[in-house]
Amino acid sequence: MTDFATPRISLATPMIPDHITVADMIAALSRLPDDARLVVTHSGYYCYDDFADIFMPRPVDADGNTCSDADAIAYSIGHSHQSY
Repeated sequence: MTDFATPRISLATPMIPDHITVADMIAALSRLPDDARLVVTHSGYYCYDDFADIFMPRPVDADGNTCSDADAIAYSIGHSHQSY
């Protein structure tokens, strides 16, 4: 699995509780292959939060599960879960 440095995440901003700085995302993205695909995953039906979770790129398989770089079809940079 790709080893990305721990991002500087601030929980102090009430409007956007989880965020990553542009500088941290650019640094992480620059370590990916040029042809890497980025995705934001989702599950469920109804969302109770204003924003999806965002995180440093994680390799994911065809089912959206975190996996090794060798098995990755894309890199997820966020997730939104909805339910009813």
